[in-house]
Amino acid sequence: ALYSAYTLSPCVHSINHAELSIVFAATEHIPFLLKIIPKIPTLKMIVSLGPLEHDEKRVLHAWADSQGVKLMTMEERMSFRLILLRLPL
Repeated sequence: ALYSAYTLSPCVHSINHAELSIVFAATEHIPFLLKIIPKIPTLKMIVSLGPLEHDEKRVLHAWADSQGVKLMTMEERMSFRLILLRLPL
């Protein structure tokens, strides 16, 4: 778990050391994660644990896209998973 008391260096180190490609984060931590994206090349997706307001979602999605990272809410992620589970093999 990455705690809100962490500063830049421990977060970058923890994510890089674990080679995480996806991080689940509280909505208020998403801007911090987007700021450090250039330092964590393995990160490909951020999932917001809470809902995003329309304007907030638009801005954060644009920022994530510009960094080459996918941003989803937990609800979107679960819907995506259900779609994959329904696909025939």
